Amino acid sequence: MLANCSSLLSSIGRGLLFLYVSCALVNAGAQDNEQKLQQSVRSKPQDFQANNALGEFYAKRGNYTEAIRYLEAAYKLKPADTNNAFDLAQAELQAGDAGRARALLQNLLSSQDPPELHNLLGDCEEALGNFREAANQYQIAARADPSESNLFSFGSELLKHGAYPEALQIISFAANRYPQSARLRVALGVAQYSLRQYQEAVATLCAAVDMNPADTRPFEFLGKMVGVAPELSGEVSARLKQFAAAYPKNPTANYFYAMSLLGEPNAQLDLPRSLLERSVADAPSYAEAHFQLGNIYDEQGDTNRAITEFETAIRLKPDWKSAHYHLAQLYRKAGKPQLAAREYEAVKNASDR
Repeated sequence: MLANCSSLLSSIGRGLLFLYVSCALVNAGAQDNEQKLQQSVRSKPQDFQANNALGEFYAKRGNYTEAIRYLEAAYKLKPADTNNAFDLAQAELQAGDAGRARALLQNLLSSQDPPELHNLLGDCEEALGNFREAANQYQIAARADPSESNLFSFGSELLKHGAYPEALQIISFAANRYPQSARLRVALGVAQYSLRQYQEAVATLCAAVDMNPADTRPFEFLGKMVGVAPELSGEVSARLKQFAAAYPKNPTANYFYAMSLLGEPNAQLDLPRSLLERSVADAPSYAEAHFQLGNIYDEQGDTNRAITEFETAIRLKPDWKSAHYHLAQLYRKAGKPQLAAREYEAVKNASDR
């Protein structure tokens, strides 16, 4: 709520003062509510409702340490209250104690079996590194309630751990069931790409972009697939151009659009160079952008600037074989044989990327 108010304050016009006052009132109201809830707990420390309400207040604001304090107190007062126990488990998981959260959920499952318990238990098992059990819990939840959320959790878990054929089957079913879900489209595209179904993957991600142009995730996945489906390169480039235009200060947007342009036949270098220069200006630690900018400078005959970009890329990623090799060639071209020899030696010990 407060974040929304802050964004609204960027608007211009006579409404600014009103919006500013509105945000201040929301903030003051939240503080006032917190004080009232705290006072209720102080006056009735053994009251379940008072502790639960204050715990919920903190949980909704992401203050999980304080949320756990009061939800735990409520749990001790009324351990049979399902909602409080579930919220306590969520807070414990968010705070990093997946083991405690799992124990709470397993205790709840001994008396009831709703899908949401299995879904959250899957989150706990995933956090604890138990992939098979996490997938099992997500599957139970999805079978009991094939909601968009449950199917996404199950499919994503399979995808995350390399079970690509199974992931594709589940996510395809989910995307057909919920055709307006952009995140399912993204997951489907990733599953298709993982199974080398490149043309289908690119087409799926283009569709995801079109469904919700305000969501940057489909653009970013699409950007990583530049060049894998040449027959759709025009479709990809058009959407990445849209991405860069919508987010001119997003270094990833500029980088991916530049890469799509560089992949075109007889590519012109000026626009990609400008995009990459903008990308490294906004994100100086973007090693890949420095590397590609070095390639462009080299092609345009600007050896000194190319050397600087490759040196920066290596400083950011010291074990990058291609960067060491390119830098060695440029040092040799610049008449610096000792530095070139050093880089050629580094190539032997560096890794492919």
